Amino acid sequence: MRELDPLNDFAFLKCMGENGDEEQLLSFINAILENRNKIIIENRIQNISMAEILDNVDINENTKLSAEKLKDKYCILDIRSKTDNKEIIIEAQRQNTGEMIKRSLFYACNIYRRLIKEGQNYQKLPEVIAINLIDYKMKNNDNIHTFYRLIDIPSIKTCTPKFLEGIEIHFISMQNFKKIKNKNINNFLHQWLIYFDKNTTPKLLNKVIKMNKTIGKTQKKLDLISMNDEDYRMYEMREMAHYDEITLKHTATQKGIEIGRKEGMEKGIEKEKIEIANNMKKANLPLKEINKFTKLPIEKIEKL
Repeated sequence: MRELDPLNDFAFLKCMGENGDEEQLLSFINAILENRNKIIIENRIQNISMAEILDNVDINENTKLSAEKLKDKYCILDIRSKTDNKEIIIEAQRQNTGEMIKRSLFYACNIYRRLIKEGQNYQKLPEVIAINLIDYKMKNNDNIHTFYRLIDIPSIKTCTPKFLEGIEIHFISMQNFKKIKNKNINNFLHQWLIYFDKNTTPKLLNKVIKMNKTIGKTQKKLDLISMNDEDYRMYEMREMAHYDEITLKHTATQKGIEIGRKEGMEKGIEKEKIEIANNMKKANLPLKEINKFTKLPIEKIEKL
């Protein structure tokens, strides 16, 4: 097991989101686009264009990260990049923040809205592609790679559904990938997911690195983080924020269980009191006596 987790969002940004990281970022994006095309072909989906494999990509480098920002567990570190006709957002997420699909759609739409310049027409709008690399279980989804697009609902019943161009959202599930016993190391996307799995064996990782030099380059950058005091401190801050979030959710869950148990006991006691009061009332015992014995309000006893 490697010392550093490639899915730590600071490490992810540091290894693939800085100027000079275009080669490895392009390789990862193309792996996703290539797999997207395979999904379309295998499922015989009509009326949706095949994604072009990209020749180059420009990185919109993030502003300098502050320690305060990195301590914030709700801080989102993503990679923004672009081509001539595409804006591509990539985010690594290890914790389920809730409603991830809606959040990703909102984010992609917000970026899409901001891309049009004053005086431009809509034809100039580039496509927005949002890629979410997630390491938690997605509800009702066992696929490694899922992608979403707007569709004309009535056309679903036909053999040629109509898809709208403009925004496409991808989810890559590490949890579902990890379930596969025999990884396909010849699959471009699988190679990258083998790298992103912290628990990948050194033997398998080295095998993939020999097959894909850009993964080797990314691994070297990951190793350099632990050799730089400032970068390692930043990495640790994101790990602490990650574990704080896990602890917070666990504490909230335990508190919920305790409250539920207490409420359940109280309801059980209340139910038992009502049953006793009912039997006492059937035996024609005075209401005051039933009230004294069960502690139930007389008004409630009268309604039994």
